[in-house]
Amino acid sequence: MPKPMKSAPAAKRKPAAAAAARKPAKAAAKPAAAIAAKGKGEKRPAPDAPAKPAKRARREPTPPLSSSDDEEEPEEEADASSAVDSDDESPTQQEGEPESAPAPANPLAIRLDLADLDPKLVRQMAALANKLSEGNLDAMATELEAMYDTFPRMAVTSALTAQTLASVAEKVHLLDGFVMTYAALLACIGSTMGVEVVASFVQAAVTRWLELLANPATLREACNVLVLIGHMYNFQIISCALVYDMVRRLVDEVSEDRIELVLKLVKLCGLQLRNDDPTALKDIVGLIQSRAAAVLGDAAPFRVKFMLETLGDLAAGKQAHRHAFFSIADHPLARMAANAHRRRPGAVKLEPLRPSLDDIMHAKTRGMWWRIGSAWVGHDSAAIKAAQQKAKVNESALLKLARKHHMNTDVRRAIFVVVMTAEDYMDAYERLCKLGLTEKQEREIVRVLVHCIGQEKAYNPYYAVLAQKLCVTKHAYKITFQFTLWDYLKDTSADAEEEDDAAVPAKYSRRLQHTARLYSHLIRSTALPVAVLRVLDPTRLSPHQRRFLKVFVPLIAAACRGEGADAALPAELLNQQRGLMVGLDADTGRGGGAMRVAKTEAEVVAGILKVVEELDKVMRRFHS
Repeated sequence: MPKPMKSAPAAKRKPAAAAAARKPAKAAAKPAAAIAAKGKGEKRPAPDAPAKPAKRARREPTPPLSSSDDEEEPEEEADASSAVDSDDESPTQQEGEPESAPAPANPLAIRLDLADLDPKLVRQMAALANKLSEGNLDAMATELEAMYDTFPRMAVTSALTAQTLASVAEKVHLLDGFVMTYAALLACIGSTMGVEVVASFVQAAVTRWLELLANPATLREACNVLVLIGHMYNFQIISCALVYDMVRRLVDEVSEDRIELVLKLVKLCGLQLRNDDPTALKDIVGLIQSRAAAVLGDAAPFRVKFMLETLGDLAAGKQAHRHAFFSIADHPLARMAANAHRRRPGAVKLEPLRPSLDDIMHAKTRGMWWRIGSAWVGHDSAAIKAAQQKAKVNESALLKLARKHHMNTDVRRAIFVVVMTAEDYMDAYERLCKLGLTEKQEREIVRVLVHCIGQEKAYNPYYAVLAQKLCVTKHAYKITFQFTLWDYLKDTSADAEEEDDAAVPAKYSRRLQHTARLYSHLIRSTALPVAVLRVLDPTRLSPHQRRFLKVFVPLIAAACRGEGADAALPAELLNQQRGLMVGLDADTGRGGGAMRVAKTEAEVVAGILKVVEELDKVMRRFHS
């Protein structure tokens, strides 16, 4: 085959006529000047060098098409007669002209313009869309997964979104079965490639639907996109909350076209909506009927009255018009999409996305709602600024209170603020875990808890339940509580050594009672073993230890017998302590697991009660 004449080593390019013969006319999206400047191995002359005269190459004969040509990448040319193989600039491009369009500001954003994407990826995605049908859905999903392995992830998601919306947002009425295959493909690919793929598509599809809905001339395109979103709900890609928000958006402006869109959506997924949230469906239908009556009145066309009557029958659960609604339950695509995660290794079942229409509309200002930690509500509002200022004032007051209670390190002050400002014991536990303390610093949590419960004017079971949660979660906390009790029992202060109980200060007595109640709760709930009392010698007790046991023994005895205020235990913590044995019984299928747990608990309580009674006898004998 003759080669084109060239004055210097030129970029290897395919004949223009052959490229034009292999490529459809509408594939040429970029101008010829921009494409010619991006040739493989092409070098541009220096800016100061004069432009060389362009040399036109001889046109080669068009070779016959073969199967190997389909695998090659044809070049995009605007005109076959202007194709030139030369090291110089293209004759159609003048000096100083830009070579290509500037890159988008955010490379991670979804690009809906196919001209900004890789031409090879665009062609493969268009071929996939042309071949897509119910029969080859599984094969097309596998081919799409191969694209994710070949091209950048965001580029494939952008091409998939742009191609699907371009195919669906047509000015003609599309069959529901045609649109449903795209929704089924998204359900299959979401289970393997992750939730971000379908979340990005949902964001782009709903945004496109809002743009089309705002223009009365594009209501047919809006209807087709609405059908796609409805099928995405049928395939459990999105939740019913977004569908209800879209219906409310439609009835903001009551008209015959808007009501027709509502009826189209309700006919498509009304049965599923009624199963998910029948109360919300009744509220929506009532809202539509009231607004239609207020706007149209008695002059409403017969077609509108029929549509409103159909919506009312669906909300009431009447069977008269049930055949007019689409049911996804027995459709083969529904079974295929539901079992997609079972046919592919590493795939997971896709959970429905739960964004609201407001989240999608304000994604640019509030962040990406589908990414954990990305969405935010805005820090420039007056209410949030006032709340932040109030929090700063409260935190400043708590820090002063912490210094007053001798919280002399940053770690102890941080723990003190968390414990004092938590809503409940679970909130306190989660915030303490987020402090990122080392194993040595975690011991300060126990010391701060014991100090705080002793300083309260009235006993607060919040500290006891939080201490129980810590002990159940991590064994190291049990050891720290044990050593903290031993340090407290070895107290050698003047108040502790006072022999006369009547001369003991009220503050010391209050702290002793609260500490005794704390440890009686922990031992009764089996968060701490009764062996923590082994440091005490009943025959040689100090006045401080004797007063502690006088309060502790009656409390733990009453709790073991199911009497007193400390007898009730938090159900969720008790279930957490029992969870291992109950779970093993459920997994192995053996019966009687609950009876064995109850018997074990009764044995533990009986053992605690036996130790306490022996301790009480010894105290009465030596310290009567």
